[in-house]
Amino acid sequence: MKIAELGTGTGVWLFEGAKYLPATTQLDGFDISDEQFPLKEQCPPNLRFDIMDSFVDPPASLVGQYDVVHLRMWTSNFRNRDSGVIIHHVRELLSELRLI
Repeated sequence: MKIAELGTGTGVWLFEGAKYLPATTQLDGFDISDEQFPLKEQCPPNLRFDIMDSFVDPPASLVGQYDVVHLRMWTSNFRNRDSGVIIHHVRELLSELRLI
């Protein structure tokens, strides 16, 4: 299983998930900046972070790769209250299973 979190910040949600999910679950956190990312040494092997702007199309290498995409506290980030762009990009990241 592969799980992505958009707007991950410090990755607290992913770290919590890593406690309860099998070590075979890949957990990827994305944010517009790496300023809040923890050090690699602090992360379990199945948890990684990368920079990505969720308001632009995701890289082709990520399209259709995730079973679950997690978002929270995004209301203040929507430009002109247009959540459609983010939802479209989330759907692009999802595999056939499509869980948001």
